[in-house]
Amino acid sequence: MIERTVIRQFSLNSFHIVAHSMGCILALALAAKRPKSVKSITLVAPIYFPSVEDKDKASHNALNRLAGRKIWPPLLFGSAVMSWYEHIGRTICFIYCSNHHTWERIMKLITWKRLAILSSDFHFFSVISSC
Repeated sequence: MIERTVIRQFSLNSFHIVAHSMGCILALALAAKRPKSVKSITLVAPIYFPSVEDKDKASHNALNRLAGRKIWPPLLFGSAVMSWYEHIGRTICFIYCSNHHTWERIMKLITWKRLAILSSDFHFFSVISSC
């Protein structure tokens, strides 16, 4: 993708690469693919996985380092649920607030008969009290 969107589009013959974290893997792959084009490569905070004797276990080792299976402590689980609940609440509020005119029309249609009955009762009450 980098080749198509950057290197070919701008007709780059040689270039420097600077990469950070997970991008270091892409930078190394690009440097391996185009060794004559890369003038220099700078890796900032690259991820490091200790080498393993068995190549079949290398991907398993990397997966365990990136996404190890752990059970959440109860306090962290509770805070994660509360954070999720807060995000859901904000989303619902955003949807409601951004479409409030539509919601008001719907509520008026639903409560129209009730409001008509209540307003007629109020009129009847005001006529009696004025007598």
